[in-house]
Amino acid sequence: MRFINFVLSFCLFCYLPLAQAKKKSILEMPSSESRVQYMDELLVKANELKLADDIQWLNLVHYKSNFWGGYKSQVDGVVFFMSAEGKIDPHKELEATINGLFSTAPNKITEQEPRCQFPARYLWLKKILQIDEPRLPYLKCEKYGKFVDQLSAESVTLVFSSYFLNSPSSAFGHTLLRINSSKAVSEDGKHHELLDHGVNYGAEITTSNPIVYAFSGLLGTFRGTFINIPYYYKVREYNDFEARDLWSYDLELTPEEIQLLVAHIWELGSTYYDYFYFTENCSYHMFSILEAAAPRLQLTDLLPYYVIPSDTVRRLMTVPGLVTRVSYRPSIRTQFEHRLKQLNSNEYQIFADFIHKKDETKLSGLPDPTQARILDAALDYIEYQYAEDLLKEKSTEVKSWKQAVMAQRAALGITSPELEISQPDLQRPEMGHGIRRVTFGLGGESGLGSFGEIGFRFAMTDMLDTGPGYLQGGTVEFLAGNIRYWSSPSHFEIDDLTLLRLFSLSPLTEFRRNISFKIEAGAKRITDNNCNRCIAGNLEGGPGASISLSGDDDVLAFGIADFQIAYAPGFISYPIRMGAGPLLGILYRVTDDFKASASLGYRYHLFSTYKETLESRIEGRYGFDKYWAINLSFASHNIYSEVSLSGMYYW
Repeated sequence: MRFINFVLSFCLFCYLPLAQAKKKSILEMPSSESRVQYMDELLVKANELKLADDIQWLNLVHYKSNFWGGYKSQVDGVVFFMSAEGKIDPHKELEATINGLFSTAPNKITEQEPRCQFPARYLWLKKILQIDEPRLPYLKCEKYGKFVDQLSAESVTLVFSSYFLNSPSSAFGHTLLRINSSKAVSEDGKHHELLDHGVNYGAEITTSNPIVYAFSGLLGTFRGTFINIPYYYKVREYNDFEARDLWSYDLELTPEEIQLLVAHIWELGSTYYDYFYFTENCSYHMFSILEAAAPRLQLTDLLPYYVIPSDTVRRLMTVPGLVTRVSYRPSIRTQFEHRLKQLNSNEYQIFADFIHKKDETKLSGLPDPTQARILDAALDYIEYQYAEDLLKEKSTEVKSWKQAVMAQRAALGITSPELEISQPDLQRPEMGHGIRRVTFGLGGESGLGSFGEIGFRFAMTDMLDTGPGYLQGGTVEFLAGNIRYWSSPSHFEIDDLTLLRLFSLSPLTEFRRNISFKIEAGAKRITDNNCNRCIAGNLEGGPGASISLSGDDDVLAFGIADFQIAYAPGFISYPIRMGAGPLLGILYRVTDDFKASASLGYRYHLFSTYKETLESRIEGRYGFDKYWAINLSFASHNIYSEVSLSGMYYW
């Protein structure tokens, strides 16, 4: 009995402090009535401060004013809004957000409480309204906490990935953010950017059909989403797999702005936008999330109606003090070509034999430093030339070869000096001319007399455009047109309407086998024996090859297997014709300010009364600066010839 009394007394002794602590905790927790009262206080204060009209609130929910004076959010996923009318009503969305701060009920889709789902909104409201956090329900927000810890954001960098003409979606370049992590700093203080995280915005592609892709991108039928991935994945994709150089622009943001940016990235991870290729694209939304965290930047206000990646970099540089450093990460192709230049003629030949025959004995007897240089170049060559094979999960011959080369290199036991490639500042995207161009010209055509013409290019460059910032031998044009006015008889006519024009000259070398190609879609005026100045729907292009006639690609000669399908009711015999033939030409960069080209094209046409057409063209362009250029061209066709002189303005 004494033992039982002792046990009961001990349990009571242990229970009383716990019960008192629990009672004290309950007393300290705000009651439902006090929560409602505090919520009302915050709503009143928010209305007094007119927070629904505050620029940062509008940026956080991505509201843009419409033609009628109201607002509409660019975000299209309903999960992003607390109010049923939140997409079009900033005031109701603000009220719903403040109400949500007191809720502990998780969203059915995101499985997060409002305060955990929208941490950026909460951080901003907490600061502006001076919210007393203990008066809110206690929430731990474990998922968001892990996300913040994973990023450990210390600074932010905007990254530009250079143009990749082999993919229409990448032909205009790409931008993303790099969140620089404090965990990526080694003991010696060196920052290892491959350990950082990339924040990417892109379309969720649902088709492999290029025509469907083009129209879906223009009409906004793809979903655009933000994803957070290890930065080395993007380096692998762009730098290695697609051989694209990367330019990094370190941004001057305060710790508070960085914290808010990370929180806002978390908010956007569960929703989506309608992706528009030329407006709400990767470039635009890199700016929209930056100014959500730092409205002082006013970045989207600096952008034109439509924007491509090089535009954003150009605009970024206009904000005083925002960019603190510009750095360059060469692609695997650039690294490989640089290593080749370091080999003397004898080493180059040994390297070529080693690569083509895959014979390890080719290096026996050579000094270790020489073997190291050749093997380092070989590893870069394998990474560059066989990137797709190396990504395959199953073992391949290329993987085995790379493993053998790595083992042979490791056996040397020496460390090569760090590869130093000077930063090619003239290739920086912001150094080039503007993507928009208007053309004014005068000319004459045999048999018809003189004409005046005006042209416009929506985006972005052609291979005769001069100056820095773009690829030599690359044409990327979207929505370009040309209209002529004839003096006798007086009339206007459409000469050319181009939806898309890609022309890529990638010179062949002993170790580079990229094809050159031409793609053109749109409408053009055709004058030959089959058609008297009729406007025809036109699709043409094909694969080819080019070679460099100079060591620095200043002179490129090319040949294209040029196919065409055209439709016009004015064609003799049949409204559709198909043709094919060679297109030969040469592109000559005389100086940085002057380029010239000459081409000769022959086609044999099916479904036509007159089967053959021949066209030649000589053209030269001189650029005065990044804004102005003058162009002179002469063209000869089957039944006529023409000459024109044009002035060009870029912006």
